[in-house]
Amino acid sequence: MEELEQYVIENKVKEKREVPNGDYEVVIFGLNPQETPSGYKKIDVDLQIRKDIPSNPIAYHNWHLHDTIWYNEELGKYNPDKISELVNAIRKNNTETITITGIENVMKMLKGAYCKVKYKKSVDKNLKAKQYFDYEPTNYVVEDKEVEEHTTEETHEEIVDDKDLWF
Repeated sequence: MEELEQYVIENKVKEKREVPNGDYEVVIFGLNPQETPSGYKKIDVDLQIRKDIPSNPIAYHNWHLHDTIWYNEELGKYNPDKISELVNAIRKNNTETITITGIENVMKMLKGAYCKVKYKKSVDKNLKAKQYFDYEPTNYVVEDKEVEEHTTEETHEEIVDDKDLWF
């Protein structure tokens, strides 16, 4: 009978690498509506650290951070303060008040947009990890996505102009 080879498996704890606290230029990679097992509604905001920005550390290019927009049962809508902070961070001219109808239109406006995030992770006295996100407009010129021209106020349909066409 042929002798089988042996494999020695060492029990090593893999070091978990995390994005350190700091300022990052990000793209809003995705917004995913979810529901917790206990029935709470939320939107997972997937932020990808941009690799085309020199100030972002190379070691963290394309890494992801995740923020959450919780649904407020009393108001009957998602956290308006968090949504305002995100939308104002992606707008070039955020001095005017705008109204967006429907969370789907908010997500459509945010997805793929650029902004800067101040990220901080800490541990409270109960050893529970907490993440803090503070959003600001990007420091870099972004010409390929004009956020404010994505929807019309009347219909909220996507606007297509000549620069969006491939030909």
